[in-house]
Amino acid sequence: MACENCFMARSRYLVSQFNADRRYPCPVCWRGEIATMPLMDTLGCNFCNHIFIFEPPQQTLKMADSNASLVWEWNGNTWQNANRQLAELSWGLGLAGIALVVFPTTIMALSAYAFAPEPDVSLAWVPLVWTILTFICHLYFVLAIAADYYQFPLLSYLRIIKRSLMRTSHIRN
Repeated sequence: MACENCFMARSRYLVSQFNADRRYPCPVCWRGEIATMPLMDTLGCNFCNHIFIFEPPQQTLKMADSNASLVWEWNGNTWQNANRQLAELSWGLGLAGIALVVFPTTIMALSAYAFAPEPDVSLAWVPLVWTILTFICHLYFVLAIAADYYQFPLLSYLRIIKRSLMRTSHIRN
């Protein structure tokens, strides 16, 4: 009985360990597979062409072709963001992000309303456009920070979509 439990625990441990001979889903695009690159100590994705470095003691995968420190851990089934364990997103940060978008936009809208230009002036549209640009820019900053935290590779997804659209257009023609 004890030996059977040891065997089960050991087999579970072996399954959860990263094996360089296997193929794994890419943590960036989730469409391709990463595998060892010939004559190199790195891994590469066959779809998005990103290059990764695997660190065996920590079971972590680091993106080598990016300035950002994107790191994932292998949990036996999927890749998990290794940086997210260091800092948790709390309600306070979410409210701060909302406040960063709402308050400047509100201040701009109230000032545009309180000091509205005459309707017959040629630049009467500027306060409205400025208010909209304030909202868009502040929302962009908050979304960029959230994308960096969750390691959401927007540019990689856009390249993937463009590549798949190009493939489908070539198939149709």
